[in-house]
Amino acid sequence: MAGASIALLVVAGAAATRTPLFAVRHVEITGMSTLTRRAVLETAGIHTGSNVFQLDASAAEGALLTDPWVREASITRDLPGTVRIVVTERLPVGTTEDGSVVASDGVTLPGAARRGLPSIRTSPDTLAATAGALGAIPAAALPQVDSIRSDPADGPDGPDGMELTLRGGTVVIYGSAESVEEKGAALASLLDWLEAQGDRATQIDLRSPTAPTAILGADRVIVDDRGTQPQSAGATPDDVSPVRTTPHGADSGSA
Repeated sequence: MAGASIALLVVAGAAATRTPLFAVRHVEITGMSTLTRRAVLETAGIHTGSNVFQLDASAAEGALLTDPWVREASITRDLPGTVRIVVTERLPVGTTEDGSVVASDGVTLPGAARRGLPSIRTSPDTLAATAGALGAIPAAALPQVDSIRSDPADGPDGPDGMELTLRGGTVVIYGSAESVEEKGAALASLLDWLEAQGDRATQIDLRSPTAPTAILGADRVIVDDRGTQPQSAGATPDDVSPVRTTPHGADSGSA
């Protein structure tokens, strides 16, 4: 009896892989921006009319990950005939000295447009860490970055770490490749405040991301962790102030 049941299951399984009932009729793809539908399907090896049970989802995901534009890929089946593909694309963050466009993990993105991207000056073995600093800067602030370089002696993890130059000429002392998300958020917040004030900084120091500093003419503005938006000097004590000003050259407490 048990043998007959197993035999029936085998026959049913074989039939399921051949019946038109389980042919792929719909393929839903989400997450595409640069990639085309045709390119995703060809790389994954998925075609309408093929049997959903013959689809090796893991192999198809692996094939998609060979495309440098694909950071993550997930493929699921929804019986009887739908396949869902979710891709997460890499985004270009900068250009290297040889003209290549790279993502935040240092992977080269073929065919990506270079226009408007910051230039990256670093060695090949520190490219990923340096590009990662750019990738952590919020998208709205990244266009303000003209270039980033890592210290040639110490690399991005050394005591001097990295330095950015903004398009307006502001120098940003970034420091090591640590707390990149916090540093990116601090930079964006400070740039938003400067724009709202109609002011610009000659230098910004992000080495202590909870208390970044910006040199504005004769003043140094210190943004501490009591808030996210700086305020101008001379505000009333009732204001919630994440900023205090000290004369340029005074100790800022940055690490």
